[in-house]
Order: sequence, then structure tokens, then C-alpha cells
Amino acid sequence: MTMEKVSVIIPCYNVEKYVEECLDSVINQTIGIDNMEIIMVDDCSEDGTWKILERYEKQYPDHIILVKSEKNGRQGAARNIGLEYVSGDYISFVDADDYISRDMYEILRNVIRETESDVVEFRKFSDSLSCKGNQNDYSFEVFDIKGERARKQLLLSNDVMGESCTRKLYRYTFFQEAGVRFAEGVAYEEPLFTYPLKLRVNRIARVEGEFYFYRQNEEGTTLNYMSNPSTILDHLNVQWQLLDYIRKFPDFDIYREETEMHFIHAFFVEPFYFLSLRGMIMSVNLFRYMCRVVKMVLPDYKDNIYVQYHFFEKEAHIIDLISELDTMDDEKAAVRLEEICREIRGL
Repeated sequence: MTMEKVSVIIPCYNVEKYVEECLDSVINQTIGIDNMEIIMVDDCSEDGTWKILERYEKQYPDHIILVKSEKNGRQGAARNIGLEYVSGDYISFVDADDYISRDMYEILRNVIRETESDVVEFRKFSDSLSCKGNQNDYSFEVFDIKGERARKQLLLSNDVMGESCTRKLYRYTFFQEAGVRFAEGVAYEEPLFTYPLKLRVNRIARVEGEFYFYRQNEEGTTLNYMSNPSTILDHLNVQWQLLDYIRKFPDFDIYREETEMHFIHAFFVEPFYFLSLRGMIMSVNLFRYMCRVVKMVLPDYKDNIYVQYHFFEKEAHIIDLISELDTMDDEKAAVRLEEICREIRGL
């Protein structure tokens, strides 16, 4: 059997404390480094990250590609740069402050081959003790996306083909045909890459196993973005870009209601959860901005069948706020928004 190669893209920014553990976990994979290419993109680090990356490149010159970005474009831009260098049969993304189990690529590659899937995804673990990996201790299931009904269900679901790109191994030919890229210069860059794939994927394998250790890096850019309420605007802008991008797909009209419902949920509902679960309250100004955009982009949003029948039942009262905008003064809106945020936090 031809030993197909896995291309691993690792964006790096100020990760001198963690990047060695990350790289060692990739280099020491059971498939062997000869079956991998590791593409490291330094996003203008200001610490000792670059020197560490240079050392690894010199040690493994035939298997490591080291790229230095000309300007800081955040993870989306760094991943896009890495994609330009891919020559493998499969693509994987690993964040430089995380690490993976030794047999991750052996298992994922075996599953994607056996099932002839476009993508194989897995669960992400945040407990280092559970990230051991055992080749005999995993199972998988296959999802065939055949027909409009199956694809509509996929477009409305977060259980399969979720937002995280680091939880997946992609077949390179599938990625090429899809032609997707990450949003650049923003936080929450992944949806522009991952969600459109739901309109193109035909078979997905989902593995239940312990492969990936996600580190809560207090100094990392992601955590800093998420703790800064202003970055919620990045999330909103990416969702707006995503809807505009999908509207250009030739089969958009078939899946209009599903993709527009996704926009309503991601653009209007999710920010309440992002802010609330970080101990913050939705501001009146942000709330009014979100309402205006939904009404402008989807003036007939109330006619969407999923809105009418409360598909997202638990969030229906949040979606209802859009139509209540004109009846609320700022004081009333502030009280209502605080009630919802406290409700989400379970207070």
C-alpha cells in the first residue's frame, strides 16, 4: 500500500514555552516522519519562537518547511500561507501550544482510507491525562451525505463537521475542489473555512478516541481574543462574510433556508453565549447593531421555516428580540439583555 503523506500546518506566534512539545508530538508520530511534511508558519513572533523553529528545521530539513510571515495576520492568514505549501495527500492543522497523541495520524489515516471519506473528525480533549492515544481503543462511524435532506440536516447541525479545523484530517483532493480559505486578520477565523465544506462533503467519518490536547494558554492569542469583548465584532464580520460567500454557490437556493438560519443563529444568538459565558453582558449598542444587520441582510427572516417553527427551541426567545427592537428604549433593552445573559450563565 502506498504510504500517503500527511501535511501538518502549524501557525506559530509567541509560543516559545510550548512549541517544542507540540513539534515533538508531531515528529514522533507512529506513521513515521517520512510520511509527513510539517509546515510551520511564524506569524511575526516577538519572543524566541523563530530560533526554536529554525533549530527543528535544521534537524529535519527534508520534512519541515519553515515560513516567516511578512506581517502578523493572525491564525487565519498563517494557515492560508501554510496551505500554499501543501504537497501531501491529507491536511491537518495543529495549534502550536497544543500537542497530539503519538498514533493520531496512523489512526486517522487508516480510518479515512478504510471509509473512503472526504474528512475524518474526532473529539478534542482538554485533559492532558486523557491524551494518551491507544491504537486499539477507538471506534468510528460514517455519515453519507446523500440527497438534499441529509445535507440540510448537516447544515443545521454542530454535531458533525463542527467548526474547529484542528479536529479534522482532510483529504487534499477534497480541499482542492472546495477551494476554501480562512478569514484573515480576525479572531474566530475558522467558520469561513469549515462551514462551506458542509455544502461539498459527501462522506464523513467520525472517530471516538483521545488524540488532541488543547492547552488553555493564558498568554495565547486565542484566549486574549475571547476575553476581549471588542473581538465579538470579528465573529460577526466573519459570519457576514460567510453568508455572502455561500450566496455565490450555484446550489445556494436549494439550501437557502438552512444557511440563512445558520447565519441568524451564529450572528445573533451565539454572541449572547460568547459574552455571557465569559461573565460579560451584551451591550445595548451591540444588540442594536446586530438587529439592524439581520434586518438588512435578511429582511424576510421571519418567513424562514426554521424561525417560524422554532428549530433552535431554546434560543427562540433570543431570536424574537430582533422583532422587538423598535418597541424598546435603551433602558428596557439593557434590563432585558442582562436577564438573558444571567439566564445563560444559570444565575
